[in-house]
Amino acid sequence: MRISGGRAAVRIDPRPEEDRKRCHGCTVCRSAGDLGLVLSVGAAGLAEGDCVKVAVPTPSPWRGIALVLALPLALGMAGLLGGAAWAGFQQATGLGPEGAALVLGGGLGLAALALAVGEERRFARRHQPRVVA
Repeated sequence: MRISGGRAAVRIDPRPEEDRKRCHGCTVCRSAGDLGLVLSVGAAGLAEGDCVKVAVPTPSPWRGIALVLALPLALGMAGLLGGAAWAGFQQATGLGPEGAALVLGGGLGLAALALAVGEERRFARRHQPRVVA
């Protein structure tokens, strides 16, 4: 569509329904209707009006499950058990076993979620859409 600052704005046209069934990469193109989706890619060797093929890297769904569900759950449970058993933490916070377990479990669970968000942002920076043809 347009090129500026070494980047090209590429419009992804919606594909026919039979192509969508084979794609499985993203539902954004379907929901965008006739407008399609606009991606920013490196403009090396491109000119306005070129028809290009774009590769969009997608992470494994298992990676997402591990980062968003398994890691926070595991750290949260470890915090619950550790907070209930760790007498030094209970004395330092002035809480009983239940309160210390909730504080430590909740804190570790939230830290795991923050780690997952940071990792997703790093993945997005490292794996940009690129023109392949």
